[in-house]
Amino acid sequence: MTPKNDNEQAIKTFYIRKGQPHIVPIGACFSVVMLAHDAVPAPKLEALRQERAMAVIALRRNQESDDAIAALEAAYTEKMEDLLNAKHHQEYPFRNAEAARILMERIQLYDGKYYRLDAACVMPNHLHLLLDFSIQLPENWAEDSPVPGYQPLHKALGQIKGASARLINRAQGRSGELWSKGYYDRYIRNAWHWHNEYNYIANNPVCAGLVNDWALFPYTYLRQL
Repeated sequence: MTPKNDNEQAIKTFYIRKGQPHIVPIGACFSVVMLAHDAVPAPKLEALRQERAMAVIALRRNQESDDAIAALEAAYTEKMEDLLNAKHHQEYPFRNAEAARILMERIQLYDGKYYRLDAACVMPNHLHLLLDFSIQLPENWAEDSPVPGYQPLHKALGQIKGASARLINRAQGRSGELWSKGYYDRYIRNAWHWHNEYNYIANNPVCAGLVNDWALFPYTYLRQL
């Protein structure tokens, strides 16, 4: 049997992250949050993660609907947002206009290549994304067939984080870690879930008290509906 090349290897869509099951369907749409290196004190973040994981497990055990799980995840995203907006000591690296511009340009660089960029918001100490990876799928794709050259979520985000860290550090004359390890993602289950995440990202700067109207925030991108 001829071995598959790197682009034809089976793409992992289910794995365990920090002891919890994690699903990353091929060609799915994802809501993503990436944190700056000091955005939230680690013990508080871990406690919230554990709380959320147990709540999701309970819903799945009770065979609750995808909408119920999505609503729960949205509630915990809001709890994390409260932690991100707390006034504890931190750097807020993306409050710098040049840093925010560099990061947004890097995000948009892969739009139409790895994903369709549906929404993005560069907050002072974190980043929100809504990314649709279905643009990489061939027409009439069969779900069990390989997708040559497919770039999964973790690789695309790795490129964003790696390149933006180098460029921002160079532009600001800073050194050291820019990003927190890992990221938080949820795959979008249906149209309601997509619209909920889209609107949440749009209104994030308003909820944080940065502007009164989302359209006034310079580091928000929304794909026209």
